[in-house]
Amino acid sequence: MAHVDPMLNAAYYGLGSIALEQARPKDAVTHLLAAVAIRRADADALNLLGTAYVQAGEPAKAIAPLQQAIAFVPLGWTEPYVTLAQAYAASGATAKAEWAGAMADLAGGDAAAAKARLLAISEGDAALDAAIGLGLVDERLGDGPGAAEWYGKALVIDPDNAAARLGLGRVSDPDASSAPLPQLPTPGGLDGGQGS
Repeated sequence: MAHVDPMLNAAYYGLGSIALEQARPKDAVTHLLAAVAIRRADADALNLLGTAYVQAGEPAKAIAPLQQAIAFVPLGWTEPYVTLAQAYAASGATAKAEWAGAMADLAGGDAAAAKARLLAISEGDAALDAAIGLGLVDERLGDGPGAAEWYGKALVIDPDNAAARLGLGRVSDPDASSAPLPQLPTPGGLDGGQGS
């Protein structure tokens, strides 16, 4: 039962957190990989794993766990976006790094800064991510038609993109358009995480 034991998951998370505090990122990676193997939807452990990879000098390996953490908690949590921006920058993906930085701005409540940064990269390597980000910004600002336009642009790039489809559905539904953009729980709220 060890592979599904929440207490063991928490223990590995704690060991990983301590290892990072003690500047032992490679040890942290080992412990956090064990935590994620038990609970794949642990956004806190995924975020910390990405951080450990960056600190261990392996930024390319940080990208996937950070993207997964963001998938579980896409808004209201800046930390994984900040670390993802570092990982992308260290990996040479400058447009993706700028996207992650812009999303950190949005998650932190600065929609205007996020919009300016996303507009600057709305063409090129990060066009899909920028379009979805701009849709989220416009939703936050209460501009449903603007958000719909950006989600539509994202769907031109990738017709099967789930985030763009969901966003377009939110802003196209008259009942949903009067409701605020849903605020997702903070890290740990989805998975009973250890806190961040």
